[in-house]
Amino acid sequence: MRTPLLTACLLLGATKAAAEDSTKSVDWSADAAIVSDYRWRGVSLTDNDPAIQGSVTAALASGFYVNAWGSLPTQSAGDEEIDLSAGYAFSIAGGDADVSVVQYIYPGLDGVDYTNFVALYAHPLGGWTLRGRLEYAPPQRNVWDESFYAALETEKPIGQTGFTFLASAGWEEGAFTLDGEKWDYSIGLGYQWGPAAFNLAYVDTDEKAPAGQGDVYGGGAVFSIGAAF
Repeated sequence: MRTPLLTACLLLGATKAAAEDSTKSVDWSADAAIVSDYRWRGVSLTDNDPAIQGSVTAALASGFYVNAWGSLPTQSAGDEEIDLSAGYAFSIAGGDADVSVVQYIYPGLDGVDYTNFVALYAHPLGGWTLRGRLEYAPPQRNVWDESFYAALETEKPIGQTGFTFLASAGWEEGAFTLDGEKWDYSIGLGYQWGPAAFNLAYVDTDEKAPAGQGDVYGGGAVFSIGAAF
């Protein structure tokens, strides 16, 4: 499957910048995780089955980066996913911002790949971290209508216990909804133990599965264990 020209140009541009800027080192990082259910905007993309996921990131000191992320379901055929992204991370107004373009690729499916634009902004507030997320996918070959997504995410360490409270709420309009719009939310706990991270959350949406189809929109507990390298 072909990556759209825009994404390819951005990835090539980021690679060229890394090659030309010999005074700045490239910082490589990676992570891997096992999740009990791959939820995207509250919806299960693996038919409520587990998945193995991982990513590799190359980041410059200047803030530019490229990333490759993948998800491999353990049971559902055709639900493999590869995300290629290029972005720029920077600090502004006491917080951290990140803007990127992401190409979603589904090797096991035909005619569903698409490009999405993402903007993130995180800011500390007391002991909390608040994060805003905006995503936009324009109409394109595999997206019949534009898609908007906005979410507010928050986290806060719970004293000295090692646990972190996690919560998010998102609103979506457009192509990836059943009736034009939807809400999703999650609430849970995270725990860091050395390089290992454990997360348990309850995730739900206000969408209802059409009659005769499996319910990938309903609420459920999602557990993950991962590590960063």
